[in-house]
Amino acid sequence: MSSKNHTKMQATHPFDNPKKSDVTLRTSDKVDFYVYRVILSAASPVFETMFSLPQQVSDGTSSSVVDISENSEVIDPLLRICYPVIDPLITDLTLLQMVLKTALKYDILVASEMLKRTLRSFVKDKPREVYTVACQLSLEEEALLAAQRWREIAPGSDDSDPFGVDARQWEKTIVGGSYIKDMEKISAGDFYRLTQFVRIGVMMSFDAPNT
Repeated sequence: MSSKNHTKMQATHPFDNPKKSDVTLRTSDKVDFYVYRVILSAASPVFETMFSLPQQVSDGTSSSVVDISENSEVIDPLLRICYPVIDPLITDLTLLQMVLKTALKYDILVASEMLKRTLRSFVKDKPREVYTVACQLSLEEEALLAAQRWREIAPGSDDSDPFGVDARQWEKTIVGGSYIKDMEKISAGDFYRLTQFVRIGVMMSFDAPNT
């Protein structure tokens, strides 16, 4: 679809003023973020490279347009971390994962470090969820912190033969209690390493490739 055939929406302040920008980031849901190249180039070598390439011109302005694959819900908090404005407060773990994944993709160090600290703040109450996110994003430190926390509170029933356990007792075993649905998104090796760590407490690489 050409840019003339979609309904454009503008982002919220401070990304809503085309006169205070020299490039437009257009998200997958067709929201235009008016930003300055110099700010994003300083924060991200990936953006710096993107801005050096030829780009289309925005309708009705002299500003160039860069189409990006992320949606506005993800890009808005990421840009706020880069800009000299109040940092966003992200309380939803799913959104946090998407924003952190994007920060890593664009190599935005200041955002990645801040978002990893936010991820670690979920460890106490949601260690399995944090472990799952960390494995998907190859975050070794966060995976280990989550595994350590889960080991403190995980079920302690003997499950040396988990398939012989009564179904009613499954969630009280280490394997059954450690599993959550989101772990469908990680490898069997990552799940195995978590349960082994809970059993014996041996330090290991949590997101290493399966061998």
